[in-house]
Amino acid sequence: MNNDINKKIKKAFSDITPDIFDSIRTKCNEQKGSAVIMTTNKRNNLKKFVSIAAAIVLVVAGLGVFGAYEYNTAVKAVVALDVNPSVEIKLNAKEKVVEVVPLNKEAEKIIGTMDFKNSDLTVTVNALVGSMLRNGYLTDITNSILVTVDGKDHAKNAELQNKIDTAINEVLGGKNLEGAVLIQENEANDEILALAEKYGISEGKAQLALKLSKELENHTADELAELSINELNILAEKAENVNSKGTASKKAYIGEEKALEIALNKANVKKADANIIKIELDSDDGIMVYEIEFTVPPYEYDVDIHAENGKVLKFEKEADDDYRPVTETPEKPVESTAPVGTTASAVTYLSTAKIKALALEKAGVKENEITNYYAEFDFDDGVASYEVSFRTEKYEFDVDVHAVTGKVLNFDKELVDYDDDDYIPVNKPTNSEPTTNAPVNETLIGKDKAKNIALKHAGVPANEVRGYSCEYDIDDGLKVYDIEFEHKGFEYSYEINAVTGKIIDSEKEAD
Repeated sequence: MNNDINKKIKKAFSDITPDIFDSIRTKCNEQKGSAVIMTTNKRNNLKKFVSIAAAIVLVVAGLGVFGAYEYNTAVKAVVALDVNPSVEIKLNAKEKVVEVVPLNKEAEKIIGTMDFKNSDLTVTVNALVGSMLRNGYLTDITNSILVTVDGKDHAKNAELQNKIDTAINEVLGGKNLEGAVLIQENEANDEILALAEKYGISEGKAQLALKLSKELENHTADELAELSINELNILAEKAENVNSKGTASKKAYIGEEKALEIALNKANVKKADANIIKIELDSDDGIMVYEIEFTVPPYEYDVDIHAENGKVLKFEKEADDDYRPVTETPEKPVESTAPVGTTASAVTYLSTAKIKALALEKAGVKENEITNYYAEFDFDDGVASYEVSFRTEKYEFDVDVHAVTGKVLNFDKELVDYDDDDYIPVNKPTNSEPTTNAPVNETLIGKDKAKNIALKHAGVPANEVRGYSCEYDIDDGLKVYDIEFEHKGFEYSYEINAVTGKIIDSEKEAD
C-alpha cells in the first residue's frame, strides 16, 4: 500500500514540474561571471509550483488513506447465523469482520459486550457459537444452525461455507455435541423479503421456509416460518434440494415406538394385528406430530400424535377400499362388523366359491350355463359384499351378496343386449359350429395383478401409495382396469388390459 502511495506522489511531482533545465543552462552560459537576479515574478512562480506540488502530495496521500480505509471497511460478504438468535457477520475483502449485527433480542444477549471489529471470521464464529452454547440456545435437543452466505463470488461463498462449517463443528465437538448445519447461499427476492418482514425473521430463515414449502406436500411458507431452525431441519430430511450436514436432534419428542403404541391403544387394536403403513415425524399447523397410518382388515386408520406430549390430535377410522379378503376363508358367517371392544380381524368372510354358488342359486342357473362371470369385493357404509355379474344365452345378471352372511342384498336380471361390445356367448354344443369371428371366453388377470403391474412400472412401493383406486371397465370393446394412485406429490393413472395385463396407457403428473 505504501509503495503505491509513493509511486503516485512521484508521478504527481513529475507532472507539475516544468521542463526548463536547458533554458537555465543557456542563461548561465550567457552570463558567466555575472549574477542572475531573480525577479519578483519568478520568485512568485516558484512559490506557486511548490504550493501546487504540496497540495497534490496531500491529495494523493489523502486518496491513499481513504483507499486503505475503504478497503478495510467495505462489506464484501455477509454471513448470517440462525439458531433462534440470528446474527449477521459483515466481512471485508480480507475476511476481517467489519461489523456483527444482532437481528433479534436473543442475538443482543449472545453478542453482549464483545467487539469483533477487525477480528478473523473463524474467531468470530467460535465466539458466537460458544456464547450460544453457554446461553442454552444450542443443546443436544436443539442442535441445528442455519448458515446463509451472501456474496457476489460463488466460489468464494463456497469457501466461506466450508470454513464456517468447520469452525462450528470444532466448537460443538469440544463440548461433545453433534451439530447439524444447514448451508445455503442468499437468494433474496421480493417473496423472501416479504416473508421475513411479515414474521420478523432473518432472510435466510425465510428463504429456507419458502424452499421447503415448495418441495414438501401440504406445507405453506407461513406455517414453516414459525417453526424453529431445528424443526425446519427435521423436515428438510424429506427435501432434495436442501444442503444439510449432520442430523437434527429429535430428543425433544416421544419417539416413533411410543407414538405408535398410543395410536394402537386409541384404535383398540394389537400391534400384531396391524399392518403399519407409515410413521412419520412432520409438522401440522405449526405443531410437530407423528403421522401414523395402519390397517386392520377391513379398516384403515389415520392418527396424528403430538410429538412432545403424546396427545392424540386426530383419529380417523374408515373402510379400507383396497382390502380384499382371503378367497378361501372358513365358511362360518358372523356379523359384518367387529363387536365393540374387539378387533376387526374377528370378521370371517365367505369364500369366493361360496359366493358364486349363492349367486347362481339365486339366478336359478348352473355354472356350465354362464359366461362373463365376474365378482368384485366391495365395502360400503360398513357392509362387506361381493358384486357379482354373469350371463346366460338370454339374460344377464347382477347379484350383490353379503360377504359374511351370504344374504343376497340385490338381484337384477335383464335380457342380453347382443350388440354389447363385451358380449361373449355361452359355448355351443359340439354339433353347432361357431362362426369364424366368434369371441371366446377370456379370463381376467384380476385387480391385484393389475395393481402389481402398475406399481412395478411406476417404481412405487405398495406401502407408500395413497388414494389407490382400481375400476374394471369396457373401453371400445376392450376389457380394462383403470387404476389411479398418488405418491410423493405425483398422481399416477394407468389403463391396463384386463386379459393380457399389457399397459395401454400411463400418465404421471404433479399433484
